[in-house]
Amino acid sequence: MKFQKQGRHVVDFLFTLSLFGVFTICALIVAAIGVQVYQNTVSNMENNYTVRTSLTYVAEKIRQHDEAGGVRIGQIGGAEALLLNEEYDGVAYTTYIYAWEQELHELFIREDREAKPEDGQSVMPVTDFSVTEPVSGTFLLSCKGQSGERMQMYVSLHSEEPDHGKK
Repeated sequence: MKFQKQGRHVVDFLFTLSLFGVFTICALIVAAIGVQVYQNTVSNMENNYTVRTSLTYVAEKIRQHDEAGGVRIGQIGGAEALLLNEEYDGVAYTTYIYAWEQELHELFIREDREAKPEDGQSVMPVTDFSVTEPVSGTFLLSCKGQSGERMQMYVSLHSEEPDHGKK
């Protein structure tokens, strides 16, 4: 009889030990999945933040220059750019906002100077930035983040009423 009792205790111990091992492995798997989900969430939030902030930044710059002739689309070194015109003490200046080398750049320069894309200040990392004017006085901003996510935003000028085909 004593032999059976000892065997039973060993089986109980092994069962408990194996159950603990299965629980430990399951806990580690759940923790690893949780870490992966957290990393993906943080990465997506960071990319979303970058793209949204870039678009909001450009929209605010457009609103600051919302006056007759203050906003137009142009080029800088072959790159598409948003041009914001202003005057200080009788001197005309242009602010260029454009994508250059995987970043959104801004260059503030006198209108009579040559604008080169490499002279601009980096604002945020983006892979692509474009601006179009589908309707007179309304700009479509489009930005693509590092993750490939593209967002768009419409910004309308209030200083210039669209002509709607009237002359």
